[in-house]
Order: sequence, then C-alpha cells, then structure tokens
Amino acid sequence: SLNQGSVALMSWVIIVFINVFQLIYVVNTVPGKFSWDDVLYYPITSLTIGILLIYVFLLPIFKRIRKLKVGLQIPLFILHGVSYTTIYIICIFFQIALWSDNLDLNAFTEAVHRFFYTDFHNIAKNYFFLLAIFIAVEYVNKRAETLIKQKELESELKESKLQALESKLHPHFLFNALNGITALVNENPKKAEKAIIELSDLLRFALEGNLHCLISLEEELDFLEKYTSIEIMRYENQLEVDVVVVNEVDLKKKS
Repeated sequence: SLNQGSVALMSWVIIVFINVFQLIYVVNTVPGKFSWDDVLYYPITSLTIGILLIYVFLLPIFKRIRKLKVGLQIPLFILHGVSYTTIYIICIFFQIALWSDNLDLNAFTEAVHRFFYTDFHNIAKNYFFLLAIFIAVEYVNKRAETLIKQKELESELKESKLQALESKLHPHFLFNALNGITALVNENPKKAEKAIIELSDLLRFALEGNLHCLISLEEELDFLEKYTSIEIMRYENQLEVDVVVVNEVDLKKKS
C-alpha cells in the first residue's frame, strides 16, 4: 500500500523544484526583483518547513479527523487548513528574517500582517493540495484492500463449493466413475458419451444445488437417477434400483 507521508513528501519536493525554476526565471527577466541567494534560501526554507508540517502537523491530525463523523470532518478540515496556513506563513517569514537581508526582524510583524491580507489564499492552496493527496492515497489503499478481500472471498467461495461437492459426491465415486467411463470409451462409445453427460449433469446439480436451502423431491429424484445410472454403468447387471413414490406426495414441493 502507498504511504501518505511519502507521496505528500514527493509532491512537495516537486512543488519546491517548480518554485526554483520560477525564481530563476524572475531573476533573469526582472532585474533586481530577486538575487541568486534568494533562489537558494527561499526553496530551502519552503522545503524544510513544508516537510516538518507534513509529518508533525498535517498527517497526524488528518488521520484523527478522518476517524470522526463525516459531519464533523468538513469544519475541522477548514480549521485545520487555516491553522496550517497561519503556521506556515509565520515560520516562512521568521526563517527568511533570519537568513535574508530582505527582511528585518523589526519589520517581521508588519510583513506577516501584510502577507495575510494579500497572499493568504495562495498558501491555503498548498493545504488543499496536500489534503487531496492524503485522501487520494487513502482511497487507493482502501481500493486495494477491497480487491484483496474480494479475491479472498472468491477463493473461499470456490473452496466452499468444492467442500459442498465433496459432501454430496464422495471423491471415490468420481474416481470410480471416471475409470468406468474410460473403460467404455473403446468398448461402447455411445454408452460412454451418455455416462459423461450424466456425470456432468450430476456435478452441475451438486454445485448449483448447494446454493439453495431447499430443493424439491423431483429434483432430488433426478439427482438420484443420475447417480444410480452411473453406478449401474459400473456394475452392469449386478445392481438394480427401484424407486417408488406414492401418489399423494407432491414432487414439486420443496423441503
């Protein structure tokens, strides 16, 4: 399964690299806007703070919120997003104030206040981008788990069908029937063909009949007729079966 933190980390690194190329473009096209030092420490600042917030603040709280009722998740995610954006902005400006000559610590409060008014929504986009990644990874993992469980259930179903078949038709009967049919292939092909058809019907009835709680007496007699027909084929004149059903019995009624 995918790891939410790892996928978010890779996505964040890609965003930072895009930011590096943007800064390089600005340095070359708008003289004096940024220096080459800015190309270095702005992305490093964004990268370090982003990674810390992903593992310390974003992902742990995301997992806790997802365990709550759906009605509570939306307002909590909004509050979570506002908190993330606020912390990110403050940390970014504080680190820039320490590293760069473009921002003095004395002007820190004013710069942060101004940024909140102008670019708060741009940083908030980072939160919703990462939130979308967390949810997408969660969906992919759940989908994978569902497919695994589905395969396990299909395997269990096949096993249960085989067990049901074994409970209705003993393996020795099948082996003996197949051996008897093999002996008839050369001696009496038509009789062998008839036996193969009856054995096929018998197996189909045994498998499909397991899915029903009740079967009619008519279906049970049909099953018995096919079973005894194969046994008679094996023992020839040594076995004779008579089935007697009184008139009062309803063959269509399931029991």
